Amino acid sequence: MKLSGRDARRIPDKPEARYAGYLFYGEDGSEVMARKERLIAALTKGDDMSLVRMDGQAARRDPAGLADALRASGFFSGRPVVSLDGVTDGVTDAIATAVKGLGSEEGVLVCSAKLLPTRSKLRKFFETEPHMACAPVYDDPPDAAEISELMRVAGAPPADDQGMDELLALGRGLDSGTFRGTVAKLGLYMHGTGGPTTAADVAACAPPGLDADADALVGAVAGGQSGKIAGLMARLSGQGQAPSGLAIAASRRFRQMHQLRCAPEGPDVAANRLRPPLGGPRRQKVLQDLQRWPMPRLEQAMATLMDTELQLRSSSAAPEWASLERAFVRVSMMAGR
Repeated sequence: MKLSGRDARRIPDKPEARYAGYLFYGEDGSEVMARKERLIAALTKGDDMSLVRMDGQAARRDPAGLADALRASGFFSGRPVVSLDGVTDGVTDAIATAVKGLGSEEGVLVCSAKLLPTRSKLRKFFETEPHMACAPVYDDPPDAAEISELMRVAGAPPADDQGMDELLALGRGLDSGTFRGTVAKLGLYMHGTGGPTTAADVAACAPPGLDADADALVGAVAGGQSGKIAGLMARLSGQGQAPSGLAIAASRRFRQMHQLRCAPEGPDVAANRLRPPLGGPRRQKVLQDLQRWPMPRLEQAMATLMDTELQLRSSSAAPEWASLERAFVRVSMMAGR
């Protein structure tokens, strides 16, 4: 079964007994692994004795071993969990054989994969089988429902309206791992207070100056202000920000501008329908920047940022900050005057 965006974000913390297998896939390998590990923790409840980890290629060579692992009975109650990393289309037949006839009290299979195309055999299997769950992982910023769930897990009281607005803004500027760490810190900060979590509480737990500086950097790139990029990046580097998080934030801004540029009713009207909402000075800045970007240059900039993201996530030996700065300067110089 193919899970919707909201369900795909919810399922790692709230697994459902009807599913015998889960597949997480996407471009962001770290986020794919993070969701898989959250699901494993929810399924095993911390009992590592019920967990078996296997490699995708090993399962392909030994489908009987995978089937046995899913049906193994241990000393403790609960269903055994089999973690399968690096799965590809070539493992589909082994998985299909292993889960066939799997009982509701038997094992659960949790798989991770890289980005899979629509025609992927593996993806189609998990999408079409009613007892399997296919959860795509996108790098979209978390919505209010996902943030509320992260706060619940972290033990933080619910946020008021201003607090949620601050968390939504923070989620747009941080990579997913850093954002989850900030929410976990917020849970400790708010322990025993009774809530609600306010904007001031969020600001107290956010990396110092991070949201404003990251937004200013992305704005400088989109606004063609190449002279500001080096100074802003030096400040963010000193604060411990990850280059990949800044690349993701820039890609989101340019995808947002691309969405507005493509809207048949025009950018100004389309901005009212964006989720999360775009308002205030941020809205004015985005619409002003958009005037500098005709579609061909906008798509060229998006391609450059995507290539940079992939390089930062790879095992390349190229210096990350220098590579990101070159990409940002190159993109900023594409902007019209």
